Amino acid sequence: MSELVQDGRLPFGRLLVARKGQLVLDQSAESELGNCSSDDAIFRFYSATKLFTNVAFAVLMDKYKVSLDEPLASYLGSAWDNQKVSLGGDQAVATESPITLRHCLTHTTGLTYGGMLGQNCLTDVAMDEKGVAFTSMMKPDWVDDWVRNVGSLAAHCDILATIPLKSQPGTCFEYSVSHLLVGRVIEVVSGMSLKNFMHEEVLKPLGCSSSCGWMPKDKSDLLPLYFFNPFVEKPALEAATEAVQVFGNLHVKDSFRDLDAAVFADAQMVGTSGDVLRLALMLTGKGKTADGEQLISPLTADLLMSNCLPGQKALMWPWKDGIRLQEAAPFSSALSDTGAVGFGLGGMVFLENAPSKLSCIAAAPGMYSWGGASCVMPYADPENELTIVLMSQELAWAAHSELWPLGRISEEIYEALLD
Repeated sequence: MSELVQDGRLPFGRLLVARKGQLVLDQSAESELGNCSSDDAIFRFYSATKLFTNVAFAVLMDKYKVSLDEPLASYLGSAWDNQKVSLGGDQAVATESPITLRHCLTHTTGLTYGGMLGQNCLTDVAMDEKGVAFTSMMKPDWVDDWVRNVGSLAAHCDILATIPLKSQPGTCFEYSVSHLLVGRVIEVVSGMSLKNFMHEEVLKPLGCSSSCGWMPKDKSDLLPLYFFNPFVEKPALEAATEAVQVFGNLHVKDSFRDLDAAVFADAQMVGTSGDVLRLALMLTGKGKTADGEQLISPLTADLLMSNCLPGQKALMWPWKDGIRLQEAAPFSSALSDTGAVGFGLGGMVFLENAPSKLSCIAAAPGMYSWGGASCVMPYADPENELTIVLMSQELAWAAHSELWPLGRISEEIYEALLD
């Protein structure tokens, strides 16, 4: 971490490691770009928000006996009974089976993130036209347009129900907006707003700080967000460009903040490194919080961190056509009987054959993780009672393989377990 900061590839960073529930390493690397060592420093979580939403859904399963294989339409209405799969042009066919909650949590719905992977399929185009795509978020006025034309999680999910799917549900893995649907299901089942449910049923029991939630109390409380160009030898030490900063507007734009609502159950949360550590410790402890309370049952925690892909399939990632991909995480993959990486409820998980198949000691079976675009990376390994949290605020962090789940930092931590 220090090396990356010294080389100008990260603005700052913090590494937290716990073993058997006890913090054994707390290492910060700082620069004039930001002070991340303070326990009060507030980070944008981006897609690490999904891990909090995963836990909220696990609480829902325990309290309301929600089943993974129930159709989404049972909760979000009949519009989800009539999905179509695009065949190109004006051609489409009906889905062969309904979208289920399992599909939503394993990114196998057939939806996409709306252009994030750069494929520009008909699903992506339809999402962009209706203002609910990743490409929509890159437009300077997207927040104001969204507040004016959509304005709520319920309305956003209603729009998603009209989008043609890219593939049949349950047949392939593609990272998508499906956690928004999970967030809406939480609201419908609990009768509470997602914001209130998350606070009362997850953040408060975890013992998270008052800073942890859907918005910083004050915009100026956030650590600065950076984008270092990974394609030049010495990235410029400058804040994110205006185009990239648009991605962060949902945290600071007044029109959105005025809603005071939890909408983006996939990317909206903020909080401290300690908040992320508490979440990861609970996962490593199979549902038991750092304060000794059982937040979710051990069986539900096991399910959360087990391979839940349809048919118990695995991902072909990190291979495509026999070539190992240079990626930090799976975003699109065929399903296979022979892969080394599965997907639990909202996070990747290494399977039993992973260490040998991936030739990496850090591919520990049962290690569960998912991170955020700004380098907020929690890892939970119940078998080894190991918890790892990497924190920064740099949108191009995935260009640095040292930070990947199988990167040098993780390998060195696992090597230390053998000493």
